[in-house]
Amino acid sequence: MRELAPDEFESIRHTLPDSPTNVQLRHFLRRKSCHVYVHDAADAIVIQAFDVMDEPQALGEDAQAIWDLLQIVPGWTCVLVTDTAAPGVEALFEKNGFSTRRVIDISYVLTQPPHDLPNPHVRLLTPADLPLLEAADERVRGGGFGTLAALLDEGIAAAAIVDDCVVAMANTTAITERYADVGVFTLENFRQRGFSAAATSLVCRELVKRGLNPVWSTGDFNIASQRTAQKVGFAQESTKTYVVKVGE
Repeated sequence: MRELAPDEFESIRHTLPDSPTNVQLRHFLRRKSCHVYVHDAADAIVIQAFDVMDEPQALGEDAQAIWDLLQIVPGWTCVLVTDTAAPGVEALFEKNGFSTRRVIDISYVLTQPPHDLPNPHVRLLTPADLPLLEAADERVRGGGFGTLAALLDEGIAAAAIVDDCVVAMANTTAITERYADVGVFTLENFRQRGFSAAATSLVCRELVKRGLNPVWSTGDFNIASQRTAQKVGFAQESTKTYVVKVGE
C-alpha cells in the first residue's frame, strides 16, 4: 500500500470513464487537488480530496483492501463506496470496533433543458464579483477550484444577492470533458424562497451552452436538495453508499 505522487495521477484518471459518477474524481486527479492511495496487491484505490478530507472515495469491490487502505489515510470519518462493496466494508468497520450507519448518495443527471426558474435576486457571477464572494459567509462560497478567484474564472457560479450580500449560491464543483458537477448552499434564513433552484437553473443553462452535461448528488436524507434537483429537471442516475464511522 502506498500514496501516489502527483505525477502518477494521470495514469489513474485515464482508467476512469468520463461518467456522472466519476466527475469529481477525474476533476480532483486532473487538478492534483487530492491524495491518492493504492493497494498494490488488490484492485482498490482511495482518493481523498483536499476540500473534503473527511469523506474519501474508494474505487474497487475488495472490502478488505479498502479497509486496509483506510488505515494509512488520515482524518477520515466515512468512506464512499459502491453499493455492492458497502456491506463488506461495513462489516469490517464493526469487526474493528466501530458502530456504523449508511447514507445513500444519490446521483442525478440533467437529460433535458433545465427548467427556467427566474428570480429577481439571482444572477450569474463573474470574476468582477470576487470581492462580493470573499465577503460572503464561507458556507456559500463554493469549492472545488482551490481559490474563489479560480472558481469564478474557470467554473460557473450563480448567486442570490440580498442587500448586497450573497445568501445562496450554486456553482460547479468539478468539471470534466463531458460533465460538470453542481453544488448549492442557501443560508438558513433565506431558504424556501426559490433561490437554490433559480441559481442552479442559471448554472445549468450556462453549462448546456458550453456543451457540458450537469450532474448533481445528494444524500438520501436531504429532501430539500432532492426537491431542488427535481425543480430544475434532473433525473436520478445511480447511487453509491457512504459507510459512516459512528464511534468505537
